[in-house]
Amino acid sequence: MPPLTGSLLASAIALQLLTERLARARNVNPDTLGREDAAQAAAHA
Repeated sequence: MPPLTGSLLASAIALQLLTERLARARNVNPDTLGREDAAQAAAHA
């Protein structure tokens, strides 16, 4: 794997972990895409 590709992949994984942990710190399920909020759930319907 080229060094640039490896660096980008590592950065993407780190950012995903960061956002998952931030969501859990806010007591938000990161897998619902905001659908627990009534306004967003209606927009997705």
